Amino acid sequence: MNSSELYQSKRFLLSFSEKLSLGLSKTKQCFIRELLYGISKAQTVIISDIARALEESSPFQTTKRLCRNASSFSHFRSLQDNYLHSLKKQLTDDKLLLVDSSDITKPYAQHFEALGHVHDGSSGRIEKGYTIINFSIASPKSKHPIPIYSHRCSAAEDQFDSMNVETMKGVNQMPIW
Repeated sequence: MNSSELYQSKRFLLSFSEKLSLGLSKTKQCFIRELLYGISKAQTVIISDIARALEESSPFQTTKRLCRNASSFSHFRSLQDNYLHSLKKQLTDDKLLLVDSSDITKPYAQHFEALGHVHDGSSGRIEKGYTIINFSIASPKSKHPIPIYSHRCSAAEDQFDSMNVETMKGVNQMPIW
């Protein structure tokens, strides 16, 4: 990647970060910006790798700061609202809502939170794991489906009712454009 492409990519990422964290405190905005930049540079979601990718003088202190900010972050609804608002320009009246239910299997897992049993689509067997509900929107303007909602659920969770109820929770969070 040449320097011009790198600059454009970084500008796009910073612009997206500003839109996503609109209305949050400066500290939270900085956290979102660092997280997005670190994930894109490190190409992983492992916090210690993200901290190293930020190339600050003390990766250990950076890791501690990122962990502290991540554990105290509670503005997920605001992020989702800002993200959905940023998509309005890309969508038309004839958009298509795509709902996909998939699975993540963890056959060797021992101590994962609310680990349930799911039908593994690859092997056809029942395995330990989670169900993932994904919503995407496709429109003639967009060349690819645009993800708008993703939720991990398990029948082993206390508040779990059924997959239909979990899917409807996602539908109810979708804005009416």
